[in-house]
Amino acid sequence: MLVAHRGACSIRTYRYDTSMSHPEREIRAHFDAHAIRVYQAYSDAIADSALKHQTFISPPFSMNRMTWIKPSFLWMMYRSGWGRKDDGQKRILAIDITHEGFQWAMDHSCPSHPEPGTDHDQWKAKLAISPVRIQWDPERDLHHNPLAYRAIQIGLSGEAVTRYARDWIRKVTEVTDLAHTLEQHVRSGDLETARSLLPKEAPYTLDETTNWNQSREVVRLYGLPPKPEFLPAIRERLDQEIANLQEGGPHEYLRSLCALLWSNGDPVDAVRIARAKFIDFDAMCMVDVEFLICGDLQATTNALMAAQERSTESALKYLNGYNPISREEVLRRIEREREQLTH
Repeated sequence: MLVAHRGACSIRTYRYDTSMSHPEREIRAHFDAHAIRVYQAYSDAIADSALKHQTFISPPFSMNRMTWIKPSFLWMMYRSGWGRKDDGQKRILAIDITHEGFQWAMDHSCPSHPEPGTDHDQWKAKLAISPVRIQWDPERDLHHNPLAYRAIQIGLSGEAVTRYARDWIRKVTEVTDLAHTLEQHVRSGDLETARSLLPKEAPYTLDETTNWNQSREVVRLYGLPPKPEFLPAIRERLDQEIANLQEGGPHEYLRSLCALLWSNGDPVDAVRIARAKFIDFDAMCMVDVEFLICGDLQATTNALMAAQERSTESALKYLNGYNPISREEVLRRIEREREQLTH
């Protein structure tokens, strides 16, 4: 049996080891239709603030440091020593975050260490610009012994930390008492009771539904058409999606970013949209040919010709003899895109 995990740097498929009941790498978490739960351990000051405000506030929380979230409860118990390792990890918090936020983190992630066969220079360059880091560490049992399969650890920095605290968190709950109760059962040898108290965790799949929700989120965030001050961020997002998107992956988010740039009408963006449209066959079908015309057809053609890329050459072939739609039709199309992506 195969389990596929989609990350920003790669899509890798892992085969079950017949000696264990889980694939080597699999996201397992407590989740429902509205949120996925992650765990963190903090000092009294940060924990009290987070519980009061139902998110992280600076101060005492630092927005400038990488913060690691962990979907695995037992790995959090191992890392914090049941909440007794030190004063900075004495309070265990369960944080429920949106599926869209978790997907965004995965889509903008890079492994902390290069995967086998990865070009080291390319990995290092990607790591330098990625706001999210991924590590796969051995999962732990009730005695904190390492297991044969691994649990995901997700490091958030920069924009990811801001989004986490501002947009993703839906609920913060303290589970320190649960940690201490479990510890007591384990120390007394009552493993059956300890197992019965563990949070229920199941395989968590990243799918196209979440990608569609991310598409709607980006339109709500920037508007359609977007304000000029948002264009650099949108271009950066599209560049990242072009670099990260794997063949056969969901393309709704890619199309939404193209729609945002197209609606602005700057011919220079036609080059980026051409790169997106010709990533693979699915993207070619998903990204409308009209999106290649950013503003004036001649100015768009000039920008595509100047780029001299394979994707822009394909775009020019599409546009050869193309009759551009009117300005009024462009405005109607923008309105239809806005309605489709925000409802």
